[in-house]
Amino acid sequence: MEGLRDRAPAAPEEIAAIAVNMVVTGGPDGDRVLHFAEGRFDRGLVDGAPTTVTLPHRVARSMLVDLDPEPAITAFMTGEIRVEGDLTRLLELQQSGSMLAPTPDQLAFIGELRELTQ
Repeated sequence: MEGLRDRAPAAPEEIAAIAVNMVVTGGPDGDRVLHFAEGRFDRGLVDGAPTTVTLPHRVARSMLVDLDPEPAITAFMTGEIRVEGDLTRLLELQQSGSMLAPTPDQLAFIGELRELTQ
């Protein structure tokens, strides 16, 4: 997994300045903390992130690895996703289009990640 991180495609300019912390609960190895900053995900929380999202593992996987937003929408509406802080940062990510329409390089990278996490 570490080697894959070094091969991640560059972030689109419109999301490079956005930082969001995430707490993923109920995963196969327990709860995990990670962050999205400078256009990529990494372990741990980032200081100064204005937003923290807490969500179940199954929802995080469907959204980030399987690229299926439906479970995330349902989880948000039913309260399974909790957002602390500035919700507009999440809206900026969603509205940028880069999260909904990944580039070919991003799709290839996500495919490699999917293979490692099955």
